[in-house]
Amino acid sequence: MNISPKVLDNLYKTAAQSISPAVTKLHTGIRTDRLAPLRQDTLQISKAALEKAAASSAVLQKSAVPGTSDVSALLAKHPVLQKFYASLEGFLPERLTTEKVMADLADESFMKGLSIDYSSGVLKEGAEEVQNLAAVISKRNGYLQAHSVEQFKSATSGTDVKYFDRTKGIKSTFDKLNSKMKSGVNIASFDDANLLIADGIGTRAVFKSLTADEALVSLKRCGIKDSEIATLKALWSKNTTEGLDEASITLLRKANAALAEAQTQKFVDRISEALQNSEITMSEIHNYAGKDGIAYFSDEQIGQIYSAWQKSDYAKAGGSFMLVSDIDPTSKTAHSLGFDKEYLEKIAKKSKKPSGYTACQANFEYASGALGEGQFRGAEVQKFAEYEHFPYDIKKDKTTVSEKIWKFNSEGKLAAAEELEEYKNLIRRISKDDDIYSKYNDYLSDVYNYLRKKELGILDIPGVKIEMPKLNIEELTAHENELLSKECLEKISQGEFYSFVHPKP
Repeated sequence: MNISPKVLDNLYKTAAQSISPAVTKLHTGIRTDRLAPLRQDTLQISKAALEKAAASSAVLQKSAVPGTSDVSALLAKHPVLQKFYASLEGFLPERLTTEKVMADLADESFMKGLSIDYSSGVLKEGAEEVQNLAAVISKRNGYLQAHSVEQFKSATSGTDVKYFDRTKGIKSTFDKLNSKMKSGVNIASFDDANLLIADGIGTRAVFKSLTADEALVSLKRCGIKDSEIATLKALWSKNTTEGLDEASITLLRKANAALAEAQTQKFVDRISEALQNSEITMSEIHNYAGKDGIAYFSDEQIGQIYSAWQKSDYAKAGGSFMLVSDIDPTSKTAHSLGFDKEYLEKIAKKSKKPSGYTACQANFEYASGALGEGQFRGAEVQKFAEYEHFPYDIKKDKTTVSEKIWKFNSEGKLAAAEELEEYKNLIRRISKDDDIYSKYNDYLSDVYNYLRKKELGILDIPGVKIEMPKLNIEELTAHENELLSKECLEKISQGEFYSFVHPKP
């Protein structure tokens, strides 16, 4: 049978657009670690299809000159897509090309998502319509990303931070929608669904580390004496505040707050100004730190941000604000905020993650209507946090690690993929034992605290002796302890082979 080039081209494009969503749907609810061979096959097929589609598009473009009239003609035939583009505030229609419009039209899941009838009650957990809805939300965030990121950068300009950004992918959006629906949330409109993905556009501001000299200057500037710095050197070498007298704890809090402010005050001043002047809208801020960890923002800085928010147009219009931070109940900030003891204890508990996760996160609503999450952390913690979440993802049956294993296999990084598979299986095993898993979380928390002290210049102060935490869970073998270590996970998370000192028995 002869198949025309046009039909072949459509087949190639359909394959390229449909393989990933199809595999995603297939993965839902089953053991994804057993699908590696299938994943490799689909990756090869998808790659070949995409290459053919790209080649076909190049030929077609030579015979057609993209222009406003071409785009207008296409949109006139597809009013649903035209309405989607019109809803994108801050997105310039003139940036559209016939190629881009054609690509959106060829995205079957996205186009179906635009036509969902919410009144029919088809949105059920795990349903194909939820997948299609996730495709629309993800694509919308992709179009609004540039405008939103520029607004975030403007609201934090001049603060000497390094920026990163990304949009939440279809799979993560799909998982989050399903999770919300599973908890009983009803989605009656696109706006309902979109509000559930508050981190659709992710921005990250990474702070520079302090030098030892900068750390010492900041300590003396806040009134800490040389004799007290000598005491602090011993206090910093401990992993816990348990057993310390009140005077030592007070000194430690004062010093840690001074160092945090030295690292982040420029950022806090600028974001406070932006909030007060309504340059950006913030609805939540979570100041996370592990037990005995050092948060990125001090109590005074949290108070400064909250005070600035109260003066914003959003606050005056009745907007809500969620605050999560471990604020000292005896501090001036706690008194000025007017929160009672019960509320302070509640938000302090929420600010502590078992793994010691340390970062400040805030939710923003951008001028484009896009919702996004800003993450603020230092350079050392930034690197660790990129893979520290693997144990949590594995425990929660997220596909993050399995997808990395598939990726490494497809790239020929077989040894790293095998080691990461072994790591995943070990996490699954120890997560069934609360005592062992708690010990692993304690180790991760100690690593966060060590890296935080490194960022604040503490490790470089003469006389300070602090070593990277070592994992030694008695119930595990030497090889298993090494497999779970920061050093091993850092290597294999990047697709690099890790050479074990203690080989597998």
